[in-house]
Amino acid sequence: MPKINLTLREIRQIVPPESGRVDYFDTELRGFLLRVSADFPDKGGVKQKGARVFYVQADVMDPAKGKYVTRKAKVGAFGELTPDEARGKARVLLQQLRAGQPVAPSNVPTLAKMLEIHLADKNFKPRTEDSYRSEIPVKFATWMDLPLTEVSKIPADVIIDRFKLVEKAHGKMSAKNNFSKLQAILNYAKVKYPAAMPVNPCSVIGIAGLWPKTASRDDCLRGNDFKVFREGIKSFNEITQDCYVFCLYHGLRNREAAGLRWEHVDLEETTLVLPDTKSNQPLKVPLSRQSLEILKRRRAENPEDNPFIFPSLNANHASKTGHIALKADLLQYKTGLKLTVHGLRRSFTTIGERLKLRRQDIDKLTNHSDGSVTGKHYDCTDVDDLRAPLQAIANEIERLMVHGVCGKVVELVTRAVG
Repeated sequence: MPKINLTLREIRQIVPPESGRVDYFDTELRGFLLRVSADFPDKGGVKQKGARVFYVQADVMDPAKGKYVTRKAKVGAFGELTPDEARGKARVLLQQLRAGQPVAPSNVPTLAKMLEIHLADKNFKPRTEDSYRSEIPVKFATWMDLPLTEVSKIPADVIIDRFKLVEKAHGKMSAKNNFSKLQAILNYAKVKYPAAMPVNPCSVIGIAGLWPKTASRDDCLRGNDFKVFREGIKSFNEITQDCYVFCLYHGLRNREAAGLRWEHVDLEETTLVLPDTKSNQPLKVPLSRQSLEILKRRRAENPEDNPFIFPSLNANHASKTGHIALKADLLQYKTGLKLTVHGLRRSFTTIGERLKLRRQDIDKLTNHSDGSVTGKHYDCTDVDDLRAPLQAIANEIERLMVHGVCGKVVELVTRAVG
């Protein structure tokens, strides 16, 4: 256990061992050492210089064992750190070791690297992963190259100021969305790198009561709104019209409807299957008479070999996805109704409730999970059991779109005469 004054001059004079490694302890700072490893040949037989790495070690009481044990921590490589830089860092690490505090490893990832680790381990859907990649590096650009040890020390006033800055520039819900993602990344960092991330600095947002409340929406079609909706969407092209109406007839989510592929439907069995939904549960439901008419029309009029039921055909505004997009702002502009695309899903459910249909059937048609014991373990109803309730809802929606609240129930084709 040789001892030397770990200066630049002394270190350069050290002759590496023939094999293994040797620890050189500093005569100035107790517990500070340089580990010198033997030189080694690479694959081509060329001799490579062995590593020279600064460490600290201290004997500390382990309450669980009832005795002193030796704890070590890596300071950094010689060359990356000067002896004086390493000694300064070593003093801090020795204090942490002797106080029984965890010491952050030297290979602590940056926030940018932690983002990649978070996305790789969590295995999000492509849409969620894209939102992380497009938002976090932009909203927190000045923090991305900081190691987690520094991120955890970001002062509360800096976090709050950044939150308010994003809120002012992009709105309350954008600030909530961005900082929720950042908080999730750093919470995962606390699990993987507890020594580097002892606290999540984003917790101050909740403590300060800054998280905006999400107001519940209740937009849906009521009464003669159905007729106004049907008339309003006639200014869209026929593919977009059909998609909006199909979305309403099945209570689908926006992207579920817009991204429908021919592989998702079976026209002979008259069923619809979505393997990948927001709830992570596959959806299999029957097709109503009205939705079947839409599909047959699209099959006849769409370009051949296009995988999408509702493809984007506008050459001037080509879609990256290949299918159309249902947009709430355009829907409101065309119809004059305060209505989101999700409001069509809400309208479907509301019609089912007003027809006094079973809540369990409505939930199955809209892919809402039944958390009851009966729903999870004893309900064996299948697609055919849902045909009658779905057709009842579709008939009522069709009646309201064509005739309004005073009309009678009639059997009509889905495309209204312009």
